[in-house]
Amino acid sequence: MSKILIVDDEKRIRSLYGNLLRNENFDVVEAADICEADEILRNEEIMLVLLDIRLPKIDGSTYYKMMRVFHEKTKVIVASVYPIEEQRHLIPDADDYFDKAQGTDVLLELIKKFCNREIIYQDADIIVKLDKNKALVTIAFKKRKAWDAGNNEHIILSFGEWKNLIKVIEQAKTCFFHSEPQDINKGNVRIHWLSEHFLEFSIGKKINNSFSPKAFIEFSTMIEKAHKKFSTKPY
Repeated sequence: MSKILIVDDEKRIRSLYGNLLRNENFDVVEAADICEADEILRNEEIMLVLLDIRLPKIDGSTYYKMMRVFHEKTKVIVASVYPIEEQRHLIPDADDYFDKAQGTDVLLELIKKFCNREIIYQDADIIVKLDKNKALVTIAFKKRKAWDAGNNEHIILSFGEWKNLIKVIEQAKTCFFHSEPQDINKGNVRIHWLSEHFLEFSIGKKINNSFSPKAFIEFSTMIEKAHKKFSTKPY
């Protein structure tokens, strides 16, 4: 889950934003000043910071420069009472800007833009979830089929394994079309023909099943549909 840090000296604002984000199932931590924020950033994995500018002791614009040195991968949305043009002047290269007068619906849309790192494809038989934060693809089987993962309800693939799976499927379809069965290997993704009517399909130790060509094409079609959806938001 994407963890968000709210840095604002007003408890009312922290509570408002915190409740808004928790209701959307975000993991939220709060800091009333830069010292608290720095402690959290050094000890927790923060994906996004909502950073106020006018803060006690050290202001947000000063701390932002330090963040770019020590936490360069952390996204920052400046959230201030200052108009956005003034925010841009004070912190020129933040990831985005929010004028508190705009309302929480605008803020929520900005946050979702950065945190929507999970894409899901599903149909009656399968759920495929791509998690960009963890660089993993989970394939879950809703029903027992000839193409399922044996005794597993789901399998988890790295992005590399997922991309190799797509390549194997593309190559296998060409072989089926030309009626020329042949073994295919991409990384640890493998098709091995046992006979004219059965093939062995494996992804390392995660799947190792015998398929009929018809069952494999059925499985492949669902995987390709998921890949098509994922490709609209490259990973």
